[in-house]
Amino acid sequence: MLESVKIFFSENVLFLSAGAIALVLFTWFVYKTTETFISNRLKLILIVLRSAAIILIFLLIFEPLLNLIYKNEVIPQNLVFIDNSRSITLKDSAGNFNSISRFMESFDDIDKDKFAFYSFGEEVQKIDIENLEAPKIVGDITNYQMILDTLEKAQNLQSVSILSDGIINDGSNSVFSSERFGIPFYTIGFGDSSISKDISVTKITYNKFVYAGKSTQINALVKAEEITGGTVSVKLVEDGKIVESKIVALVDGNLKNVLFDYTPTTAGIKKLSVVVDYVEGEENIANNSKYFTLNVLESKVKIILIGGAPSSDFAFTYRALKSNKEFDVNRIIQISANSYTNNSASISALDSADVLILIGFPKYPNAAINKKVLNQINNRNKPFFILSDGSDRSELKRYEPYLPFQLNNNRLTNMQAQLNVVDKYNPLFKSGGADAQTWETLPPISVEGNGINVKPGSSLLASASVRGVDLEIPLIISRVQGLRKSISISAADIWKWKMRPSSSSTMLFDNFMLNSVKWLMSDTNNEFFSIEFNNSIFYSGQTIELIAQLYDDSFNPVSNADVKCIITGNDFNVETRLISKSSGIYEGEVKISSPGDYFVKGIAIENGSEKISKTKSFKILPQDLESLDTRMNSAFLKHLAEVTGGKYFGKDELNDYFEELEKLNSVPPKFESEANDFQVWNEEMILILIVLMFSLEWFIRKRVGLL
Repeated sequence: MLESVKIFFSENVLFLSAGAIALVLFTWFVYKTTETFISNRLKLILIVLRSAAIILIFLLIFEPLLNLIYKNEVIPQNLVFIDNSRSITLKDSAGNFNSISRFMESFDDIDKDKFAFYSFGEEVQKIDIENLEAPKIVGDITNYQMILDTLEKAQNLQSVSILSDGIINDGSNSVFSSERFGIPFYTIGFGDSSISKDISVTKITYNKFVYAGKSTQINALVKAEEITGGTVSVKLVEDGKIVESKIVALVDGNLKNVLFDYTPTTAGIKKLSVVVDYVEGEENIANNSKYFTLNVLESKVKIILIGGAPSSDFAFTYRALKSNKEFDVNRIIQISANSYTNNSASISALDSADVLILIGFPKYPNAAINKKVLNQINNRNKPFFILSDGSDRSELKRYEPYLPFQLNNNRLTNMQAQLNVVDKYNPLFKSGGADAQTWETLPPISVEGNGINVKPGSSLLASASVRGVDLEIPLIISRVQGLRKSISISAADIWKWKMRPSSSSTMLFDNFMLNSVKWLMSDTNNEFFSIEFNNSIFYSGQTIELIAQLYDDSFNPVSNADVKCIITGNDFNVETRLISKSSGIYEGEVKISSPGDYFVKGIAIENGSEKISKTKSFKILPQDLESLDTRMNSAFLKHLAEVTGGKYFGKDELNDYFEELEKLNSVPPKFESEANDFQVWNEEMILILIVLMFSLEWFIRKRVGLL
């Protein structure tokens, strides 16, 4: 209904009034003083026509705005959704269907104008409000997300009522998506609430890569339902043999974290499983075990340090590597071409070495060890680290095909320079919270002049700088060439990096050497980023757990990356983000209803660097989801009601539910005002009216001989 009418002008209304009066008086004066032979009545008509037309023109100059305000009653909408999926009636078909029918009949005594009714399962369908009856039970899946999609399109929402068994087996069931509507959700639980005994291994969390001889923790999540009291044995099994067994106290509905300490004795792929014992009366034993694999790396990395002569760099490097219990470190120090210090290992030890560290080597031409080392690098693809300052350049030339740099003919000059980190995110520089700036403030070291060039395919990690000015002289270079990996430093006196006693830099040197060995030892065939599933075959609607493991190039776990999975197949394309759970492990989940083959690719982004996992696949088989789980999920319904400020009702509490609705709808009606503005000066009818009045005046004057 119309509540008020207002008119506004762009100028002061006093000017408008004065102008209008003046125009009317002027028109009256003109006709009054004109000698005519027409009647006073006709003269009055002419005065009115001209005055009205002139006043309208004058009004338009002041841009009048007509404001009409309407007051409308807001009729609140209460949406009622009825679950029509088969799981709601599988255990007590007749009883539950009759209860739903009585529920629908109870709305006959309620103002239906404020309600809208829908059935939901595979899809949401509106129910005729004039012919309310229980919907046909036909749904093979239950999708809660479709309710939220329907609410997005609704207006003036006051409440949502959901009659369901709470079993959601398709789409998202996030209750937090319901909060944003700001209205109460009333949930009515219908369905089978009986619980059968069951104990299951629901999830296993572990690091995919571990070292032989080094303990790692495996965390199994065990859930017990309808089992209270007593204990059960949970075992970690490797190749059919029990590694460790834990006794777990059973509490109904509780999740138990069971931690196992596992120490692999040898390297390789280990097939493990967590098995929980059968409990008497348990109907389903298929979920009493879960299988997984571990990639165990060689524990004691055998390192040989070879020095062309005794030096501080050699001594500090030896101490740094020796401090790591995962490394077996031997040393060979030349004092002449074919003689070595008393504590040097035999040259034959080179055959068993995993990594070679060359410091000031090769130094002596034609030394027997030179050919031996070259053979290890060339024929056996041994990864190596070389600190080339002090080595003989002519002898080093023989190693050039395997080095990450090329020798040039520039004249060499030694200078004191600092590190300028080029690859700021390289794992070699990772040490606690140290950043590139910390490295660049380390003491200067002795740098060879520009006597080398970075080979194509090699990576420049750091260059030399003086007083913050980059000299563009390669300092640290890495290279991956097939199965062969190498790192070079063209400098001497790097031991000085340990001579800065501060919390942020005291371990930089040691960690740099440790990270270098880990990077050299990491298999180029290993996956630094991988995606695994909790199974390879799933049924429609089952939860697919996605587990990603992310490592840097030195196989250090990375826990602060942005990780997502892209899942494709059968016209299905979904991107889901994974959450960091523990050291280098990310988890997420997805549900897919359509049977078929699906493919998963992972993308991890850290500090601008992107890793892409190998594409892996899994299969979805058809399954009667409504028969898979028939027990009412009252916890979901209660949580949904609590989060949204509503209430949960059992099927025997319908009277309480309808009393709640009456309270909700007994509040005074709300009204909203709607304003409509009309720009009078833009209205064509005003212009037409002005033209008509002038035309009529002209016509009358013509007829009476005034023209």
